[in-house]
Amino acid sequence: MHPRRPKHTSIILGALTVVLALAAAVLPVSAAPTQTALISISPATQTQPTGASQTYAINVSCQGTGGAQCGPNTTITIPLDTSTTPSMTDSSWKYTATSGLAGLITSGPTVVGTDLVITLDDTRFTAGFSGSIELKATPPNLVTPNRTSWEMEPTLTGDSISPVTVSTPAQSIATATPKVAVTKRTTDYGSVYEVDNTISYTITARCNNANTGSLYVTSATLLDLIPAELTYLSSTPSGAIYDPGSHSLAWSFTSTDLSTMPAGCAEGASGPTTFVITTQAPSTVPAAPLLTNVVYFGGTGPDATNPAGLSSTATADAPVQIITEPNREPGPGYATITKSSLAPLAQPGITRGNQYVATFAGNWLPPSSSPQWKTNAASAGFRTTVNYGLVGTYMTDLIDPLPCLDNVVGNVYSSPAVTDPPCANPAFHSQVVEVKSEGSDTTVNGLGQALLDGWLPKATLSDGTVIDLAAVGTIKNDTSTAYFKIPTGSVVSSLRLPPHLALRNHELRLTVWGFADPSLADANGGLNQLRNTSTAIPQITLGDELRPIEWSASIFTIPTKPQLGISKSFGTLGGATGGTTAINIVGGVTTLDALTRDIVLTDLLPLGMTWANPVTSATMTLTRGGGRSNTTTTASIRAINNYQGSGRQLIRITVPANAIDSAGAWTITPPSNFLRVNTPVALGVYPNTDQIYLYGSRLTTIDTTCATPTQGDGGISSAVFQNDNSMDLAGDSQLQEAYCENRASVSVRGTGAAFALTKTVQGDLDAVARGALGVGNASPGGTGTYRLNWNNVGSNTLGKPVIYDIISFVGDTGVSKGQSTVPRNSQFATPFLGVGPLPAGVTVAYSANENPCRPEVYGDRSDSCVDDWTTTLPADLGAVKALRFSSANNYTSGNGFEVSFRVRVPSTDINAIAWNSAATNATDVTNPSNIPLPAEPPKVGIIAPVDPIISTVSSHEETVAYEQLSDQVNIAGTGGGSGTLDWTLLGPIDPVDNACDDLNWSGAPVHASGNVPVDGDGPVIAGPTAIGAGGCYTWSHVLRSSDPERPFRAVTGAGELNELTLATPYPPSIITTAQLQIGAGGQRSVHDRVVIDNIPAAAPEPPSPLSWVLHGPVALTAERNCDGVDWTGAPIVDSGEIVITGNGIYSTPEVDLSTPGCYSFSNSLPATADSPAAFDIIGQAAEVIPITDPQIVSQTESELVALNEPTSDTVTIFGTGGGTGVLEWTLVGPVAPAGDSC
Repeated sequence: MHPRRPKHTSIILGALTVVLALAAAVLPVSAAPTQTALISISPATQTQPTGASQTYAINVSCQGTGGAQCGPNTTITIPLDTSTTPSMTDSSWKYTATSGLAGLITSGPTVVGTDLVITLDDTRFTAGFSGSIELKATPPNLVTPNRTSWEMEPTLTGDSISPVTVSTPAQSIATATPKVAVTKRTTDYGSVYEVDNTISYTITARCNNANTGSLYVTSATLLDLIPAELTYLSSTPSGAIYDPGSHSLAWSFTSTDLSTMPAGCAEGASGPTTFVITTQAPSTVPAAPLLTNVVYFGGTGPDATNPAGLSSTATADAPVQIITEPNREPGPGYATITKSSLAPLAQPGITRGNQYVATFAGNWLPPSSSPQWKTNAASAGFRTTVNYGLVGTYMTDLIDPLPCLDNVVGNVYSSPAVTDPPCANPAFHSQVVEVKSEGSDTTVNGLGQALLDGWLPKATLSDGTVIDLAAVGTIKNDTSTAYFKIPTGSVVSSLRLPPHLALRNHELRLTVWGFADPSLADANGGLNQLRNTSTAIPQITLGDELRPIEWSASIFTIPTKPQLGISKSFGTLGGATGGTTAINIVGGVTTLDALTRDIVLTDLLPLGMTWANPVTSATMTLTRGGGRSNTTTTASIRAINNYQGSGRQLIRITVPANAIDSAGAWTITPPSNFLRVNTPVALGVYPNTDQIYLYGSRLTTIDTTCATPTQGDGGISSAVFQNDNSMDLAGDSQLQEAYCENRASVSVRGTGAAFALTKTVQGDLDAVARGALGVGNASPGGTGTYRLNWNNVGSNTLGKPVIYDIISFVGDTGVSKGQSTVPRNSQFATPFLGVGPLPAGVTVAYSANENPCRPEVYGDRSDSCVDDWTTTLPADLGAVKALRFSSANNYTSGNGFEVSFRVRVPSTDINAIAWNSAATNATDVTNPSNIPLPAEPPKVGIIAPVDPIISTVSSHEETVAYEQLSDQVNIAGTGGGSGTLDWTLLGPIDPVDNACDDLNWSGAPVHASGNVPVDGDGPVIAGPTAIGAGGCYTWSHVLRSSDPERPFRAVTGAGELNELTLATPYPPSIITTAQLQIGAGGQRSVHDRVVIDNIPAAAPEPPSPLSWVLHGPVALTAERNCDGVDWTGAPIVDSGEIVITGNGIYSTPEVDLSTPGCYSFSNSLPATADSPAAFDIIGQAAEVIPITDPQIVSQTESELVALNEPTSDTVTIFGTGGGTGVLEWTLVGPVAPAGDSC
């Protein structure tokens, strides 16, 4: 891996504006008795439209040796011209003023009498202060005459200074023009007319006033030049004058009669803006059958320098063709037919017209009862339009046989011919039909009149039955559009609009919404074409069919992968709240099923652009499409600064998968003003892209065609499919992932001549280029690419741009004159490798010197330079030390060019930086007298980093659940630099064959994470941390430098060798000892001492309860002990349960014993999700207690005793357990001996 460094925007301006510095110095209070002051104003002259601000820079300074105030009562006074219209003292004029020093202006600008007054803060305007004030004066729009002029001549006064007036006043001119506009058409929209027929024209005349530069008119004229071949009949409204000599018709208007002046053209005007002229066609076809009627609308407004005023004129025309009789076949006035299709999905391979003609098979997006012609209105739609240039003559029999499953060639399903039998198995199923026919006189024609007369569209069903389609909603005589619903269960094979006299209009339109047959999902891999052909049969007399015309359009079915879409645009620069700029993002997901993955929208903002109103969540509006209602969902949002060291801010929006809970053409729209950004102040063009992902998806998860969700009317999608996610914008660790991307740019431009040069560097290890002061990362012996982007960001046209770039060397300095003494501090030289492709008109020259002559950016130099420029590339590329890129082109506002070159990073120069910069200049083509100043953007660098080596060993290859786990991390190669090791413990995931090798760790849960400070090379310990339940665990690490002088970055991924740990269920242990107790009365009792161990402290729930059983008695052995006794079938004396709360010592209750024999305890713990059952079985030595009867051993005092002599018996008693009792004895005898023995 390689280090990542911050990236900054590199934009420098060359412009004819002057930036006024503002500095303040507070001097001692003691001062000379009087002070002096200076004041100036710029620019000397300017011209702006009315309603726009004229901006002045007023520079003021106060001088004095003692530091006293120039005040008190310091004011700037500007006389106002009262001869302007309106007077500059009128409230319609607007004045504002700001200062670079907060609080310098205490009041104003305020109109006081005939002066404009600005009051300064005397505590800030003190000796040693120099600053600028920006004054804006705005003459009112619409009412300020064109070329109104005035001057601004400020005077600075104060009690401690003599009044001082600017040496040269600023001259200003405001321009304005009447914004007249006119349109013209035939009233019935026709373009062909028969001889002797009436031709009516509709004219719209208005003033399209803008916010600036518009002028109310004092007089206006609407002049219509009627072709000589037409006969003027009438006109409305009244007041027009017809001149038969010139065949012209004119309406005249003045601001003194506001009731006739077209509304909006004069203040308070309320006159009509629509005018109708009726004429009659000639009785014979003229030699030139195309007659053009031209109309002029002109207006005159006041001009301050010309009493006649300033006029502007707009024009429009409406050509018509005259014919003798209606054509009975294609020709002037005859029917024309067009057909189009529209669907929710973008079809691949279409690059012109409309790409949204693809759908999934089946009824996955049912329409509403009155759908619109939008991509998400239904699963698919066809629209047929028949137009007539000759209106009021032709009726139409419009027949639309729908594509048929039985009429197929390959994967193309076509409509049957109109003469074929009805299709029994339509490939397209109709659901809703719309008919449109707008009448020119709804008292006699139009769709409403036809429907009120009983006319209805007809549908032929798949069984041959013909039905009428009933209209939805109320029908009136002026109805021009109506919907018709297909009855539920009806399968339509063909639609027909039969002819009717009320439908002899300019246009007849048939639209049908429906869906592709579900069987097409399995046909031809889901890739099919439904070609729909409509036929129009014109009729002049009902039943007299003329030459038919036909047209086709297609809908395509595609496989059922989700299709993603993304739209992106910028609002007006600085037009959002607080001077921010809005970014508009809309996501799209067209899917046949509910989603199982979250949707992620990302925007990696350009350098210098930041999110102005960040939030962590927002309510998104979800539009499902079809006849469904909108829903909302809460999206989680992250703003990540300096993303991956790029210096750019990443915005990541996550929409939960469960929000997309069904099939639909879904759009995801953030709330209004959700994303407002602070745009860079430096002039330039800032491109930006947005992305949409299905989180954690693979390369084959989505369709490879991308939609643009805001293209609801269709079009060619600007979104593109991508699969390189090396920057992991979605945050799902999928570096190769399918997603969709769209782009937009915002331009920060100046007024006048201004240009911007941006410089970036990208090493062969970099995923992204780095801008101002950024450092690219190259492999040792690798390459770096420098890109220079030059743009015209002003309003003037620029020419002859030149860029000088001096390649890095030890001891190098800046390129332009102003930077020629500023060290660049390169630590090594970068050998030149070559120049990238050059744009048309751009050439490159080479210099072998490190200080070449460069007069456009370093003129009037006192030292020497070397002029060895050549356009021939030296054979030894290493001899090239500097480059000069020159263009012979002129560049209008917003245009420019980009060049690049490559250098090598020597393998011997490790962890050192070489810096590079360039300087540029150009000429002002628009204003050749202006000499732009050179510009030099900040330097960029290149480094060949050697990343540290991380070797790791997990503390256990195998352990039990909830035990402690740590990772020993050995770090080498930091060069002694400090940093931070971020560690992550992933798991658990299920083992395979009771092992953790070769598992897929993508999407594994994060069990624990943390960080450890790193101070140079050596071992550090990640953790320890308690693991969780059983399964496989692994570690990953990211090592980052915190020392800018020793940048490094290294990572280890999940699943590496020595980093896998298999956690098995922990085995709890039971250690027991049976204990006999003898009471004071000799009563024997027993209990079991139980030691529970080996339950991890982190275990969420210990196994419980402990079940115990006391078995016995079992007969003693002959030796009166319990060795080897058989416990099979032993009776149970007692049993019970004890609650276990963790490791510890527990005791069973005391149990009294009275019957001799062998006794033993057994114990068990139940199994849990994290541990197996544990047993302490019967008969273990420590668990056995023998209970025996007492024994008597006696010994007589003597075997022989004399008669009548006393005798005794010694009795020894065993086995009483220490208890007391009574021994009963008996002496038995005499019995005769047997011989000499008893």
